[in-house]
Amino acid sequence: MKNITHWLVLGAALALSACTTKNQAAYLEITALVPPSGIAASDGGAPLACTYSANTASYTQQQFNSGRDFAVGLIVVNNLPDNADLSLGRLNTNNFQITQVVTSYESTDGTAITAPEQITPAQGLVVVGTSAAIGGTVIPQPVAIDLATVASVRLHIRVEGRLLDGSTASTNEYLAIGVPTSANFDSSSCVASH
Repeated sequence: MKNITHWLVLGAALALSACTTKNQAAYLEITALVPPSGIAASDGGAPLACTYSANTASYTQQQFNSGRDFAVGLIVVNNLPDNADLSLGRLNTNNFQITQVVTSYESTDGTAITAPEQITPAQGLVVVGTSAAIGGTVIPQPVAIDLATVASVRLHIRVEGRLLDGSTASTNEYLAIGVPTSANFDSSSCVASH
C-alpha cells in the first residue's frame, strides 16, 4: 500500500509540473500576428505612417526581408478581471502595461541558428477584458541577416510588462513562421512608427 501511495503522489507531482507556464500568464495572451497598414508615401515608397489593427487578417507564416528589421502587430488579450473595489478604496490594477517583446528563433529545416534571444522595446496598455494591437520588432536587422540562409524559422514570441500594481507579467508564447526573402521585399516599413 505504501508503494501505491508513493506512486500516486509522484504521479500527481508530475502532472502538476507539466502544467507550469514558465512565468507566462495564461490570462494574458497573444492571439495573432497582423501585418501593418499605412499611408503610402507620395513617391510610392515606404508608408509615412503605419497602424496595427486587430481587424486585419492575421498570419502565422510571413516572408521577411533578410536585410531589415521585421515588425508586426501583436494582438494581445487581457483576460484578467477588473479588481477594483471602490468601497475599499482599491482601483483596478489588472491593466497590462507592455514594455518589451521577447523573441527566440528555431530553424525549421535543421540548419544551425546562432541568433540569441532578442528583447526589443514595445509600448501599449491592454485594459482588462479587452485586446489591443501592439507594434513590435520580432526580428531585428542583425538577426534577419543571420537568418538569411535558413529555409524558414520558427519564432517563439512573448510580450512582457507590468500590471498597474507593479508586478511583472508575461503573455503566453506565440509561435509563428518567418521565411527570409530578398532585399527587394519591404517587411519593415512600420518599424519607426510603432
